[in-house]
Amino acid sequence: MTQRTVVSWNAMISGYSNRGQLNESLTLVHAMHRNSIRLNETTFSTVLSVCAKLQSPIDGKLVHCLVLKSGCEGFKFVGSALLYFSANCFEIEQAKRVFDLLCEENELLWSLMLVGYVQCDLMSDALGFFNRMPTRDVVAWTMLISGYSKRESGCEKALELFLLMREEGEVAPNEFTFDGILRACGRVGAVDQGRVVHGMVIRYGLEFEHLIGGALIGFYCSCNVMGDAKRVYDKLVNPCLNASNMLIEGLFVMGEVNEAEMIFNGPVERNPVTDNVMIKGYAVSGRADDSERVFLQKTQRTIGSSNAMISVYSRNGEIGKALKLCEQTKGERNPVTWNSIISGHIQSAQHEEALKLYMSMRRLSVGQTRSTFSALFHASLLDMYCKCGSITDAQKSFMEIYSPNVAGWTALILGYAHYGLCSEALLLFEHMFPHHTPAHVFLYPILVRWAFPQGYPVFLN
Repeated sequence: MTQRTVVSWNAMISGYSNRGQLNESLTLVHAMHRNSIRLNETTFSTVLSVCAKLQSPIDGKLVHCLVLKSGCEGFKFVGSALLYFSANCFEIEQAKRVFDLLCEENELLWSLMLVGYVQCDLMSDALGFFNRMPTRDVVAWTMLISGYSKRESGCEKALELFLLMREEGEVAPNEFTFDGILRACGRVGAVDQGRVVHGMVIRYGLEFEHLIGGALIGFYCSCNVMGDAKRVYDKLVNPCLNASNMLIEGLFVMGEVNEAEMIFNGPVERNPVTDNVMIKGYAVSGRADDSERVFLQKTQRTIGSSNAMISVYSRNGEIGKALKLCEQTKGERNPVTWNSIISGHIQSAQHEEALKLYMSMRRLSVGQTRSTFSALFHASLLDMYCKCGSITDAQKSFMEIYSPNVAGWTALILGYAHYGLCSEALLLFEHMFPHHTPAHVFLYPILVRWAFPQGYPVFLN
Protein backbone atom coordinates (compact mmCIF):
# COMPACT_ATOMS: atom_id res chain seq x y z
CA MET A 1 0.00 0.00 0.00
CA THR A 2 1.31 3.45 -0.88
CA GLN A 3 -0.45 5.03 2.07
CA ARG A 4 -1.31 3.22 5.28
CA THR A 5 -3.91 4.72 7.54
CA VAL A 6 -4.74 3.82 11.13
CA VAL A 7 -7.73 1.88 9.75
CA SER A 8 -5.53 -0.33 7.56
CA TRP A 9 -3.10 -0.92 10.42
CA ASN A 10 -5.97 -1.87 12.75
CA ALA A 11 -7.41 -4.24 10.14
CA MET A 12 -4.10 -6.12 9.91
CA ILE A 13 -3.60 -6.19 13.70
CA SER A 14 -7.15 -7.51 14.26
CA GLY A 15 -6.75 -10.03 11.44
CA TYR A 16 -3.64 -11.58 12.97
CA SER A 17 -5.25 -11.55 16.42
CA ASN A 18 -8.41 -13.29 15.19
CA ARG A 19 -6.30 -15.99 13.52
CA GLY A 20 -4.44 -16.65 16.77
CA GLN A 21 -1.16 -15.19 15.46
CA LEU A 22 -0.71 -13.07 18.55
CA ASN A 23 3.01 -12.38 18.36
CA GLU A 24 2.66 -11.18 14.76
CA SER A 25 -0.17 -8.90 15.85
CA LEU A 26 2.00 -7.43 18.61
CA THR A 27 4.92 -6.93 16.18
CA LEU A 28 2.64 -4.89 13.91
CA VAL A 29 1.66 -2.64 16.83
CA HIS A 30 5.34 -1.98 17.58
CA ALA A 31 5.92 -1.16 13.88
CA MET A 32 2.86 1.11 13.86
CA HIS A 33 4.20 3.04 16.86
CA ARG A 34 7.70 3.32 15.37
CA ASN A 35 6.19 4.77 12.20
CA SER A 36 4.55 7.51 14.30
CA ILE A 37 1.03 6.30 13.47
CA ARG A 38 -1.17 7.33 16.38
CA LEU A 39 -2.90 4.38 18.08
CA ASN A 40 -6.63 4.88 18.60
CA GLU A 41 -9.25 3.23 20.83
CA THR A 42 -9.65 0.29 18.41
CA THR A 43 -5.90 -0.35 18.38
CA PHE A 44 -5.69 -0.17 22.17
CA SER A 45 -8.59 -2.56 22.81
CA THR A 46 -7.16 -5.10 20.35
CA VAL A 47 -3.55 -4.98 21.52
CA LEU A 48 -4.50 -5.13 25.22
CA SER A 49 -6.52 -8.28 24.50
CA VAL A 50 -3.48 -9.70 22.67
CA CYS A 51 -1.24 -8.93 25.67
CA ALA A 52 -3.81 -10.58 27.96
CA LYS A 53 -3.88 -13.77 25.87
CA LEU A 54 -0.07 -13.85 25.70
CA GLN A 55 0.08 -13.07 29.45
CA SER A 56 2.69 -10.44 28.63
CA PRO A 57 2.60 -7.90 31.49
CA ILE A 58 5.55 -5.83 30.22
CA ASP A 59 4.04 -5.14 26.79
CA GLY A 60 0.62 -4.58 28.36
CA LYS A 61 1.92 -2.02 30.83
CA LEU A 62 3.69 -0.14 28.01
CA VAL A 63 0.39 -0.02 26.12
CA HIS A 64 -1.37 1.09 29.31
CA CYS A 65 1.02 4.07 29.50
CA LEU A 66 0.13 5.00 25.90
CA VAL A 67 -3.58 4.71 26.78
CA LEU A 68 -3.19 7.15 29.69
CA LYS A 69 -1.11 9.50 27.54
CA SER A 70 -3.77 9.52 24.80
CA GLY A 71 -6.70 9.88 27.22
CA CYS A 72 -8.52 6.87 25.73
CA GLU A 73 -9.15 5.04 29.01
CA GLY A 74 -12.67 6.47 29.13
CA PHE A 75 -13.75 4.51 26.05
CA LYS A 76 -15.79 1.49 27.20
CA PHE A 77 -13.96 -1.13 25.15
CA VAL A 78 -10.53 0.27 26.09
CA GLY A 79 -11.40 0.27 29.81
CA SER A 80 -12.76 -3.27 29.51
CA ALA A 81 -9.60 -4.40 27.69
CA LEU A 82 -7.41 -2.81 30.40
CA LEU A 83 -9.23 -4.70 33.15
CA TYR A 84 -9.23 -7.94 31.14
CA PHE A 85 -5.47 -7.61 30.59
CA SER A 86 -4.74 -6.97 34.28
CA ALA A 87 -6.91 -9.88 35.45
CA ASN A 88 -5.55 -12.30 32.85
CA CYS A 89 -1.98 -11.51 33.93
CA PHE A 90 -3.01 -12.05 37.59
CA GLU A 91 -2.44 -8.37 38.37
CA ILE A 92 -5.60 -8.28 40.48
CA GLU A 93 -4.68 -5.12 42.41
CA GLN A 94 -4.16 -3.25 39.14
CA ALA A 95 -7.50 -4.63 37.90
CA LYS A 96 -9.18 -3.27 41.04
CA ARG A 97 -7.66 0.18 40.45
CA VAL A 98 -8.96 0.19 36.86
CA PHE A 99 -12.38 -0.92 38.09
CA ASP A 100 -12.59 1.72 40.83
CA LEU A 101 -11.58 4.42 38.39
CA LEU A 102 -13.94 3.54 35.55
CA CYS A 103 -16.84 1.46 36.94
CA GLU A 104 -19.33 4.34 37.24
CA GLU A 105 -19.17 5.05 33.52
CA ASN A 106 -18.60 1.49 32.28
CA GLU A 107 -21.10 -1.18 33.36
CA LEU A 108 -19.17 -3.84 31.39
CA LEU A 109 -16.44 -3.81 34.05
CA TRP A 110 -18.57 -5.52 36.71
CA SER A 111 -18.62 -8.87 34.93
CA LEU A 112 -14.95 -8.60 33.97
CA MET A 113 -13.92 -7.86 37.54
CA LEU A 114 -15.83 -10.92 38.74
CA VAL A 115 -14.05 -13.00 36.09
CA GLY A 116 -10.73 -11.63 37.37
CA TYR A 117 -11.42 -12.70 40.97
CA VAL A 118 -12.48 -16.19 39.86
CA GLN A 119 -9.53 -16.54 37.50
CA CYS A 120 -7.14 -15.64 40.34
CA ASP A 121 -8.93 -18.17 42.59
CA LEU A 122 -9.97 -15.45 45.05
CA MET A 123 -13.38 -16.98 45.61
CA SER A 124 -14.20 -15.17 48.88
CA ASP A 125 -13.50 -11.84 47.16
CA ALA A 126 -15.51 -13.02 44.15
CA LEU A 127 -18.52 -13.86 46.32
CA GLY A 128 -18.37 -10.50 48.13
CA PHE A 129 -18.09 -8.67 44.82
CA PHE A 130 -20.95 -10.74 43.35
CA ASN A 131 -23.21 -9.68 46.23
CA ARG A 132 -22.42 -6.01 45.48
CA MET A 133 -23.20 -6.22 41.76
CA PRO A 134 -26.08 -3.91 40.75
CA THR A 135 -27.42 -6.49 38.29
CA ARG A 136 -26.51 -10.16 38.05
CA ASP A 137 -27.06 -11.85 34.71
CA VAL A 138 -26.68 -15.54 33.87
CA VAL A 139 -23.00 -14.97 32.99
CA ALA A 140 -22.26 -13.69 36.52
CA TRP A 141 -24.13 -16.57 38.22
CA THR A 142 -22.47 -19.14 35.96
CA MET A 143 -18.99 -17.67 36.46
CA LEU A 144 -19.29 -17.88 40.25
CA ILE A 145 -20.84 -21.38 40.24
CA SER A 146 -18.19 -22.68 37.81
CA GLY A 147 -15.42 -21.11 39.88
CA TYR A 148 -16.53 -22.93 43.00
CA SER A 149 -17.21 -26.21 41.15
CA LYS A 150 -13.58 -26.39 39.99
CA ARG A 151 -12.36 -26.53 43.59
CA GLU A 152 -12.78 -29.73 45.59
CA SER A 153 -13.66 -27.69 48.68
CA GLY A 154 -16.00 -25.41 46.77
CA CYS A 155 -18.49 -27.88 45.29
CA GLU A 156 -20.95 -27.64 48.19
CA LYS A 157 -20.92 -23.86 47.80
CA ALA A 158 -21.56 -24.25 44.06
CA LEU A 159 -24.63 -26.38 44.82
CA GLU A 160 -25.81 -23.82 47.37
CA LEU A 161 -25.44 -20.98 44.83
CA PHE A 162 -27.30 -22.94 42.16
CA LEU A 163 -30.20 -23.48 44.57
CA LEU A 164 -30.17 -19.76 45.42
CA MET A 165 -30.19 -18.89 41.72
CA ARG A 166 -33.27 -21.03 41.21
CA GLU A 167 -35.02 -19.58 44.31
CA GLU A 168 -34.39 -15.95 43.39
CA GLY A 169 -35.50 -16.52 39.81
CA GLU A 170 -33.53 -13.54 38.45
CA VAL A 171 -32.30 -15.48 35.44
CA ALA A 172 -32.64 -18.96 33.98
CA PRO A 173 -29.59 -21.25 33.87
CA ASN A 174 -28.01 -21.96 30.48
CA GLU A 175 -25.94 -24.89 29.21
CA PHE A 176 -22.76 -23.51 30.82
CA THR A 177 -24.48 -23.22 34.21
CA PHE A 178 -25.65 -26.83 33.96
CA ASP A 179 -22.17 -27.95 32.89
CA GLY A 180 -20.60 -26.36 35.98
CA ILE A 181 -23.16 -27.69 38.45
CA LEU A 182 -23.05 -31.22 37.03
CA ARG A 183 -19.28 -31.23 37.48
CA ALA A 184 -19.75 -30.15 41.09
CA CYS A 185 -22.28 -32.96 41.67
CA GLY A 186 -19.83 -35.47 40.18
CA ARG A 187 -16.95 -34.28 42.35
CA VAL A 188 -18.87 -34.74 45.62
CA GLY A 189 -20.86 -37.79 44.49
CA ALA A 190 -24.21 -36.00 44.85
CA VAL A 191 -26.19 -38.53 42.78
CA ASP A 192 -29.68 -37.39 43.82
CA GLN A 193 -28.97 -33.70 43.23
CA GLY A 194 -27.32 -34.50 39.91
CA ARG A 195 -30.39 -36.42 38.79
CA VAL A 196 -32.56 -33.41 39.66
CA VAL A 197 -30.30 -31.26 37.48
CA HIS A 198 -30.60 -33.88 34.72
CA GLY A 199 -34.38 -33.50 34.90
CA MET A 200 -34.03 -29.72 34.57
CA VAL A 201 -31.74 -30.18 31.56
CA ILE A 202 -34.44 -32.26 29.86
CA ARG A 203 -37.08 -29.65 30.71
CA TYR A 204 -34.95 -26.90 29.13
CA GLY A 205 -34.41 -29.02 26.02
CA LEU A 206 -30.63 -29.11 26.41
CA GLU A 207 -30.07 -32.85 26.87
CA PHE A 208 -28.69 -33.37 23.37
CA GLU A 209 -26.25 -30.44 23.44
CA HIS A 210 -22.71 -31.80 23.16
CA LEU A 211 -21.51 -29.83 26.17
CA ILE A 212 -24.36 -31.08 28.35
CA GLY A 213 -24.15 -34.65 27.06
CA GLY A 214 -20.48 -34.77 28.03
CA ALA A 215 -21.19 -33.21 31.44
CA LEU A 216 -23.97 -35.74 32.17
CA ILE A 217 -21.76 -38.67 31.18
CA GLY A 218 -18.90 -37.28 33.30
CA PHE A 219 -21.25 -36.87 36.27
CA TYR A 220 -22.63 -40.41 36.11
CA CYS A 221 -19.15 -41.89 35.55
CA SER A 222 -17.80 -39.98 38.58
CA CYS A 223 -20.63 -41.44 40.67
CA ASN A 224 -20.06 -44.95 39.20
CA VAL A 225 -23.62 -45.06 37.81
CA MET A 226 -22.54 -46.55 34.50
CA GLY A 227 -26.02 -47.66 33.40
CA ASP A 228 -27.23 -44.05 33.30
CA ALA A 229 -23.98 -42.88 31.69
CA LYS A 230 -24.47 -45.40 28.85
CA ARG A 231 -28.13 -44.43 28.42
CA VAL A 232 -27.18 -40.76 28.01
CA TYR A 233 -24.44 -41.72 25.56
CA ASP A 234 -26.74 -43.95 23.48
CA LYS A 235 -29.25 -41.10 23.08
CA LEU A 236 -26.65 -38.75 21.58
CA VAL A 237 -26.98 -38.65 17.78
CA ASN A 238 -23.31 -37.88 17.11
CA PRO A 239 -21.40 -38.29 20.39
CA CYS A 240 -18.51 -35.85 20.65
CA LEU A 241 -14.98 -37.05 21.39
CA ASN A 242 -15.12 -35.77 24.95
CA ALA A 243 -18.25 -37.84 25.70
CA SER A 244 -16.76 -41.01 24.19
CA ASN A 245 -13.47 -40.60 26.03
CA MET A 246 -15.16 -40.02 29.39
CA LEU A 247 -17.41 -43.05 29.00
CA ILE A 248 -14.50 -45.30 27.97
CA GLU A 249 -12.50 -44.14 30.98
CA GLY A 250 -15.46 -44.67 33.31
CA LEU A 251 -16.05 -48.18 31.98
CA PHE A 252 -12.42 -49.13 32.59
CA VAL A 253 -12.63 -47.82 36.16
CA MET A 254 -15.63 -50.09 36.75
CA GLY A 255 -13.88 -53.05 35.14
CA GLU A 256 -16.23 -53.17 32.12
CA VAL A 257 -13.39 -53.67 29.63
CA ASN A 258 -15.50 -55.30 26.91
CA GLU A 259 -17.94 -52.38 26.91
CA ALA A 260 -15.03 -49.94 26.65
CA GLU A 261 -13.60 -51.91 23.71
CA MET A 262 -16.96 -51.87 21.93
CA ILE A 263 -17.06 -48.06 22.01
CA PHE A 264 -13.40 -47.74 21.03
CA ASN A 265 -13.80 -50.12 18.09
CA GLY A 266 -17.18 -48.72 17.06
CA PRO A 267 -17.96 -46.07 14.44
CA VAL A 268 -16.90 -43.14 16.62
CA GLU A 269 -14.31 -40.49 15.95
CA ARG A 270 -11.01 -40.92 17.76
CA ASN A 271 -8.22 -38.57 18.75
CA PRO A 272 -4.91 -39.02 20.62
CA VAL A 273 -6.75 -38.66 23.95
CA THR A 274 -8.94 -41.67 23.06
CA ASP A 275 -5.85 -43.81 22.45
CA ASN A 276 -4.28 -42.62 25.70
CA VAL A 277 -7.44 -43.52 27.63
CA MET A 278 -7.28 -47.04 26.17
CA ILE A 279 -3.56 -47.37 26.93
CA LYS A 280 -4.08 -46.36 30.56
CA GLY A 281 -7.31 -48.33 30.89
CA TYR A 282 -5.74 -51.59 29.71
CA ALA A 283 -2.82 -51.01 32.10
CA VAL A 284 -5.15 -50.50 35.09
CA SER A 285 -6.95 -53.72 34.07
CA GLY A 286 -3.68 -55.67 34.12
CA ARG A 287 -3.48 -55.94 30.33
CA ALA A 288 -0.19 -54.18 29.58
CA ASP A 289 0.22 -56.16 26.33
CA ASP A 290 -2.98 -54.61 24.99
CA SER A 291 -1.71 -51.17 26.06
CA GLU A 292 1.41 -51.79 24.00
CA ARG A 293 -0.66 -53.02 21.04
CA VAL A 294 -2.76 -49.84 20.96
CA PHE A 295 0.37 -47.71 21.25
CA LEU A 296 2.25 -49.52 18.46
CA GLN A 297 -0.77 -49.33 16.15
CA LYS A 298 -0.76 -45.52 16.33
CA THR A 299 0.51 -44.01 13.09
CA GLN A 300 1.10 -40.63 14.70
CA ARG A 301 2.37 -40.70 18.26
CA THR A 302 2.13 -37.66 20.49
CA ILE A 303 4.20 -36.93 23.56
CA GLY A 304 1.04 -37.65 25.57
CA SER A 305 0.75 -41.21 24.24
CA SER A 306 4.50 -41.78 24.73
CA ASN A 307 4.24 -40.58 28.32
CA ALA A 308 1.29 -42.92 28.92
CA MET A 309 3.23 -45.89 27.54
CA ILE A 310 6.38 -45.02 29.52
CA SER A 311 4.24 -45.03 32.64
CA VAL A 312 2.75 -48.42 31.70
CA TYR A 313 6.18 -49.96 31.09
CA SER A 314 7.45 -48.52 34.39
CA ARG A 315 4.52 -49.81 36.42
CA ASN A 316 4.92 -53.22 34.77
CA GLY A 317 8.61 -53.42 35.72
CA GLU A 318 9.79 -53.15 32.09
CA ILE A 319 12.26 -50.38 32.78
CA GLY A 320 14.37 -51.22 29.70
CA LYS A 321 11.42 -50.58 27.37
CA ALA A 322 10.53 -47.43 29.27
CA LEU A 323 14.09 -46.09 28.86
CA LYS A 324 14.17 -46.93 25.15
CA LEU A 325 10.88 -45.11 24.54
CA CYS A 326 12.06 -42.19 26.67
CA GLU A 327 15.15 -41.88 24.44
CA GLN A 328 12.87 -41.66 21.39
CA THR A 329 11.09 -38.62 22.85
CA LYS A 330 14.18 -36.36 22.81
CA GLY A 331 13.20 -32.84 21.89
CA GLU A 332 9.57 -33.45 22.96
CA ARG A 333 9.97 -34.41 26.61
CA ASN A 334 7.95 -32.54 29.19
CA PRO A 335 7.78 -32.83 33.00
CA VAL A 336 5.35 -35.77 32.72
CA THR A 337 7.94 -37.74 30.68
CA TRP A 338 10.60 -37.17 33.32
CA ASN A 339 8.23 -37.97 36.20
CA SER A 340 7.20 -41.25 34.54
CA ILE A 341 10.75 -42.49 34.00
CA ILE A 342 11.91 -41.36 37.46
CA SER A 343 8.93 -43.14 39.02
CA GLY A 344 9.81 -46.25 36.99
CA HIS A 345 13.33 -46.36 38.41
CA ILE A 346 12.03 -45.89 41.94
CA GLN A 347 9.53 -48.73 41.50
CA SER A 348 12.43 -50.90 40.30
CA ALA A 349 14.39 -49.92 43.47
CA GLN A 350 16.96 -48.07 41.33
CA HIS A 351 17.00 -45.00 43.58
CA GLU A 352 20.46 -43.77 42.54
CA GLU A 353 19.47 -43.81 38.86
CA ALA A 354 16.28 -41.95 39.73
CA LEU A 355 18.30 -39.30 41.54
CA LYS A 356 20.66 -38.96 38.54
CA LEU A 357 17.65 -38.44 36.26
CA TYR A 358 16.33 -35.79 38.63
CA MET A 359 19.69 -33.98 38.54
CA SER A 360 19.59 -34.09 34.71
CA MET A 361 16.07 -32.69 34.87
CA ARG A 362 17.33 -29.77 36.98
CA ARG A 363 20.37 -29.19 34.76
CA LEU A 364 18.14 -28.96 31.68
CA SER A 365 15.81 -26.50 33.49
CA VAL A 366 12.79 -28.80 33.16
CA GLY A 367 10.00 -27.70 35.50
CA GLN A 368 9.39 -29.94 38.51
CA THR A 369 5.85 -30.71 39.62
CA ARG A 370 4.20 -32.13 42.71
CA SER A 371 4.45 -35.60 41.15
CA THR A 372 8.24 -35.24 40.77
CA PHE A 373 8.78 -34.73 44.48
CA SER A 374 6.04 -37.18 45.47
CA ALA A 375 7.77 -39.93 43.51
CA LEU A 376 11.39 -39.09 44.33
CA PHE A 377 11.57 -37.37 47.69
CA HIS A 378 9.02 -39.33 49.71
CA ALA A 379 10.01 -42.76 48.34
CA SER A 380 13.70 -42.09 49.10
CA LEU A 381 12.90 -40.70 52.56
CA LEU A 382 10.69 -43.67 53.31
CA ASP A 383 13.45 -46.11 52.40
CA MET A 384 16.00 -44.18 54.48
CA TYR A 385 13.76 -43.98 57.58
CA CYS A 386 13.04 -47.71 57.44
CA LYS A 387 16.73 -48.63 57.13
CA CYS A 388 17.58 -46.31 60.04
CA GLY A 389 14.89 -47.82 62.25
CA SER A 390 12.76 -44.66 62.44
CA ILE A 391 9.45 -46.39 61.70
CA THR A 392 7.31 -43.47 62.96
CA ASP A 393 8.96 -41.08 60.50
CA ALA A 394 8.67 -43.69 57.75
CA GLN A 395 4.94 -43.98 58.40
CA LYS A 396 4.51 -40.17 58.28
CA SER A 397 6.43 -40.02 55.00
CA PHE A 398 4.27 -42.79 53.53
CA MET A 399 1.06 -40.97 54.51
CA GLU A 400 2.26 -37.85 52.66
CA ILE A 401 2.72 -39.70 49.35
CA TYR A 402 -0.18 -38.74 47.05
CA SER A 403 -0.33 -42.15 45.31
CA PRO A 404 2.09 -44.69 46.84
CA ASN A 405 3.85 -46.93 44.30
CA VAL A 406 5.19 -50.46 44.76
CA ALA A 407 8.49 -49.19 46.17
CA GLY A 408 6.70 -47.14 48.82
CA TRP A 409 4.41 -49.96 49.95
CA THR A 410 7.29 -52.48 49.93
CA ALA A 411 9.67 -50.27 51.91
CA LEU A 412 7.19 -49.70 54.74
CA ILE A 413 6.02 -53.35 54.85
CA LEU A 414 9.62 -54.61 55.03
CA GLY A 415 10.42 -51.95 57.64
CA TYR A 416 7.55 -53.16 59.84
CA ALA A 417 8.52 -56.81 59.38
CA HIS A 418 12.25 -56.21 60.02
CA TYR A 419 11.60 -54.51 63.37
CA GLY A 420 9.10 -57.10 64.61
CA LEU A 421 5.88 -55.21 63.86
CA CYS A 422 4.44 -58.27 62.15
CA SER A 423 0.74 -57.47 62.62
CA GLU A 424 1.22 -54.00 61.16
CA ALA A 425 3.17 -55.45 58.22
CA LEU A 426 0.43 -57.96 57.44
CA LEU A 427 -2.31 -55.33 57.75
CA LEU A 428 -0.49 -53.03 55.32
CA PHE A 429 0.09 -56.01 53.05
CA GLU A 430 -3.69 -56.61 52.92
CA HIS A 431 -4.33 -52.92 52.10
CA MET A 432 -1.77 -53.13 49.31
CA PHE A 433 -3.41 -56.14 47.67
CA PRO A 434 -6.01 -54.37 45.47
CA HIS A 435 -3.45 -51.85 44.23
CA HIS A 436 -0.26 -53.73 43.35
CA THR A 437 -1.01 -57.47 43.07
CA PRO A 438 2.21 -58.46 41.16
CA ALA A 439 4.37 -57.27 44.06
CA HIS A 440 2.90 -60.00 46.28
CA VAL A 441 5.00 -62.65 44.50
CA PHE A 442 8.06 -60.87 45.92
CA LEU A 443 6.63 -60.14 49.37
CA TYR A 444 5.09 -63.58 50.20
CA PRO A 445 8.30 -65.41 51.18
CA ILE A 446 9.69 -62.37 53.05
CA LEU A 447 6.60 -62.05 55.22
CA VAL A 448 6.68 -65.79 55.92
CA ARG A 449 10.35 -65.54 56.92
CA TRP A 450 9.85 -62.58 59.28
CA ALA A 451 6.48 -63.56 60.76
CA PHE A 452 6.01 -67.27 60.20
CA PRO A 453 3.11 -67.90 62.61
CA GLN A 454 1.04 -65.07 61.15
CA GLY A 455 2.47 -65.07 57.64
CA TYR A 456 2.05 -68.77 56.87
CA PRO A 457 -1.78 -68.63 56.44
CA VAL A 458 -1.38 -65.68 54.10
CA PHE A 459 1.25 -67.59 52.13
CA LEU A 460 -1.07 -70.58 51.80
CA ASN A 461 -3.93 -68.34 50.53
